[in-house]
Order: sequence, then C-alpha cells, then structure tokens
Amino acid sequence: QQQRSIDRSMVMTWTIAARSWWRWRGVAAGHGTFWRGMASATKELKLCVVGSGPAGVYCAQQVEKKVEKATAGAGDPNKVVVKTDVIDRRPAPGGLARYGVAPDHAPSVSAVLDTVDAFLHRRQTTRFFGNVQVKTKDVGDVSLDDLRRRYDAVVLANGADRPNELGIQNERELTGRGVFSARQVVAAYCGDPMERLDYSSRVGAFPGPAAEGARDVVVVGAGNVALDVARMLLTPPDALERDTEASRSFLDLVQSPNGPLSKVERVHLVARRGPRSAAFAPRELREILQKRSDQIEAVVTAPERPTSGEGGARFADPFADVPGFKPASRAQKRVFKLLRDHHGGGSEVAKGGRRQLIFHFLHRPVGFEVGEGGELLGLRAAPMAERDDGNGGVVPVPLPGGPGEILVPCQIAIVAASQATIALDGLPSGSESLEGRGGSAVALEREPGKAPVYMCGWANRGARGIIGASMVDADEVSGALVAEYLGGGCERRPSSGEDLAEALRERGVDYVDADGWR
Repeated sequence: QQQRSIDRSMVMTWTIAARSWWRWRGVAAGHGTFWRGMASATKELKLCVVGSGPAGVYCAQQVEKKVEKATAGAGDPNKVVVKTDVIDRRPAPGGLARYGVAPDHAPSVSAVLDTVDAFLHRRQTTRFFGNVQVKTKDVGDVSLDDLRRRYDAVVLANGADRPNELGIQNERELTGRGVFSARQVVAAYCGDPMERLDYSSRVGAFPGPAAEGARDVVVVGAGNVALDVARMLLTPPDALERDTEASRSFLDLVQSPNGPLSKVERVHLVARRGPRSAAFAPRELREILQKRSDQIEAVVTAPERPTSGEGGARFADPFADVPGFKPASRAQKRVFKLLRDHHGGGSEVAKGGRRQLIFHFLHRPVGFEVGEGGELLGLRAAPMAERDDGNGGVVPVPLPGGPGEILVPCQIAIVAASQATIALDGLPSGSESLEGRGGSAVALEREPGKAPVYMCGWANRGARGIIGASMVDADEVSGALVAEYLGGGCERRPSSGEDLAEALRERGVDYVDADGWR
C-alpha cells in the first residue's frame, strides 16, 4: 500500500511537470494561455518589411540578430522578441533574385533563394504576405500609413521597378511597339508575373522589318542589366531551352519561325560613357568576351580622341593607358583591360555562325529614326570624347569637330537606363531617392502613433550593384533601426487590435502565405 502511494505521488508529479512543459512549449510557439499570460514580461518589436528580396530579408535577419545581441542576458523584463511580417506584391518571394537574374545565371543565386525561403518559413516569428500591393496612386490593398500604425518599424525594400526614360526624340511614340525597357525584357525571360512583353501583338500593325523579325537590336546602357539582355538575345535558342529555365513565352519569341527575336544577328550596345567608366562586373564581361567566344563575336569601338579642345582641354585616348586618366575603381580597371584587349577586333559580318555584340562607347543617344509606316529604323547617336575632370577622372563631353551624328540600325531598341523605386502613397516627394533624403535611409521620421519608415537595398541607393551590395546596405539600415528602437525611438504604437491577416481577409485580399506560393 505504501508503494502504491509512492507510485501515485510520482505519477502526479510527472503529470504536473508534463503540463508545465506543454505550457512552456506554448511560449516558444506563440500559442496558448500561458503565452498570453507571460507576454507582458517580454517586449515585442513588430517589424514590417515591404519586399521579399535579399535586401529586405537580410535586413530583417540582422534586426533580429542585433536586438538579440543587445538584450542578451538582460533578463526577461528587457528581453525583446522581433516579430516580422514580409509583404510582397508578387505571389512568390525572392524579389529580383528570382525575377531579375538571367536564367543562365540563375543557379548562382539558388543559395540566396533558399535563405529567403527558410527565413519566411519560421512560423513562430515570421509571416509572408504575397500578392499584397502597398498603395500607389491610391491603388493597392494596404496603405503605408496603415502599416505605420500597426508596426513599430517599417522597412521599404521594394526594389527599383520603375524604368527611367532616355527623354529623346520619338521615344514615347515608339514605346511598346519597337522601344522597350530592359525591365520588360528581363521580366519576360524570368517569367515575372507582374510584367509581360507583348511585343508581337503590338508591332504587327506596323509594317516593316520588325514585324518579320529583327536582325539588329540596340541596347542602351553600360551596366550588368544591359549585358544580361544582350547575352540572352545572342545565346542560341536551343542552348537557352536546354541549359536554362527561361520562360516559355520568351523561348517562343526567340525560337518560333515568326518570333520577333528569332532572327537576331547583331546586338549594338550603345553607351554614353567610355570604357574607363563602364559599370559592368568583370566576371560578367569576361564571360561574354572570352567564354562565349564560340557563340558571340565581340566588337569594341569608340570615337578616336580629338587632338585638342577649347582652352587647352585634355582628352584621353579611350583605350590607351594615359597618365592622369585612370578608371575609378579596381573592378573598373579589370573591365577597362578586358575592353582594351578586345578593341579593334571583329568584322562587318560574324564568321562561323556566330552572332555579334558591338560595343559603341562614347555615343550619346539623340533620337529614334522612324520609317514611313511608323516602324523603328535605328538610333541616332552623337559621338563623345573623354575629357580630364581635374580630379584624376574623366567626363564625357561632345566630340569637338566630330563627324556628327551616326545612325545605329535596329528594328528593336531596349533601354537599360537606370531604374527608380516605385513611389508609395504617403512618402514625401523626392524621398524615393537617396539624394532626395539627404543621404539618409530614413524616409519618414517617427510620429506619435506612427512608426518610422526606412529604405533599404535598391529602394534606398538606386538600381546599381549586385546582391552583395544590397546586403551591405541592409546591414547598415538594420543597425540604424535597432539603435533607434533601443534608444526609445520606435516606441510601441497604439494598435487597432486587428491583425494584418484579419484586415486583408476582411478586404477580400487573396494573399499567399509562405506555404501557398509553392
């Protein structure tokens, strides 16, 4: 009998312990009455990130790490738990890591996408709301002001999806029927659900070579996006289908007998800057100049240097090592050497079945030439020269005494000028650029009952740099956010009590969660 009493006592003890453990487990999962009873002992930083690309996700990760490091060992009263909601207008996460990297380079970012996916699947602290648009021009599902009232801090990492125009003659008249943005083309070969390159149906109404398939394509720009577009257009279609995951719609454009991009023989890359200032990544340029030489013949050109200028101005030979004229960075030095080594090669017609990539450096786009039927005939460009800027660098200026404008023939033109972030309702005018914010990542200061708003990645610094550059920026922005929060700048805002998920459901928004996008 004594033994049975001991056994019953042990059973009761283990039962109580088990119940306590399950209640404690509820703390970790964020559920149960025990969690609600203990919530007052733990502070929450409710963070909203708009944009699910590498910059936004990495910024959220760094906020968590910095908060945890700053409050570690401080005891429950000072412990801070970061709860993050990530919003994206696309149904699938990843931003331009998923919808901006050329398909032949997609394997290089697979690890980045795995990191994004793993972060969004941490159900205890992170939620994903895909297919949700923050309002722009009063169109969207949720306003920035609404987010500021629901969260303790808001980070805008929504990239730079708005193409800039060149502002040259006939550009707007030809937009969509001969002239396209690089963003449209990138979205086409990546299968971006937010964009569609509907070239064939638009150009069919205009007679001329373009309707039968372009043989010459102009790409305006001297950065990695311009190089990606050129490479994708010049890669044999069978190689694209065999070796990449290019979208079916893009493959149709380059493969089908009547496809407008199926007969491309030459891509002319036109850049106002000279080879010293080209913004290509050395690795990307080396691939197309050396590793793809069996498929693509590269021809690198620039106007000859003028002998003298007004007031004794010094001009640089575009491809020579001249004392006082140096590339701005180590990467540009490698790019300059690659371009210099390929200067002067090539022929009017590529040999051995290869296609041509012709670099026209130091040519400023002036206007598009239009035929009698409204079709695009070519790009008019004015030759430039590189002049000493007085600080050891160079600046492009009109070529003195030059031959005048040239016509670069093309039936399709793709503008790869810099892109800008989409201005959301509630942001002050000009705040979408770093210069407009006076160099600060803060777009909106904290106000009573409203969270501060930070810009991150391309939304902060513009559409330049690779993924690594955006991650460096995310680290800096997360540091500023955490410093303000721990200093009392991100005080908990009065909440309406309605969760974002509940609010979206009430508004009839069919959002996609971390499991639903797959």
